[in-house]
Amino acid sequence: MSGKKRVYRMVFLTLFVAAFVAFLVRDLYLTENDGDEEKSTFVVEKVQYRNIIDDNVYILDAQRGWKSNDLYILEDVNITIEGKGGNVWKVQASRGSVPEASGGIVVLKEARGITSIKGDQFHWHSPEVRWKPDEQLFFFDDGIRAFGESIEIRSQSGLVRLSGEMELSGKAEVVYRMHKK
Repeated sequence: MSGKKRVYRMVFLTLFVAAFVAFLVRDLYLTENDGDEEKSTFVVEKVQYRNIIDDNVYILDAQRGWKSNDLYILEDVNITIEGKGGNVWKVQASRGSVPEASGGIVVLKEARGITSIKGDQFHWHSPEVRWKPDEQLFFFDDGIRAFGESIEIRSQSGLVRLSGEMELSGKAEVVYRMHKK
């Protein structure tokens, strides 16, 4: 082996070892907070929660959940709200978050649902829904599309009370279909 090739191999080997040691030392000095901020200590499968607030029954089921900071993160979420006036809200979301402290806002991503109010049934969906249980309000800041047997509603944003009262804002469209006799 010539002297020049030997020098190149030694330089290459030295650089490789130096890089390996540098990465090893860097990994050893990483703090606990470096990297993923949503680290969790445990994941719970099949989350179920039931509560009664002002004579309304709230049932939450999720396939999986974990705690991150002051929130509980949930996947594959189903919420049923049985109102005192006989109104029923069934909500499904791919992901959601529930605050640890009572009185906070529940956020549901890719939400859809079926709402029954005074015998009428409405289907709806939204990219994100914020639910404030203490005030019995749903906030649809990213838009809502709702439809029933004779009506279809689309809006850029809206607010819906548990009673079914709806306030639309931004660009809104309401289509009413007459029943054919």
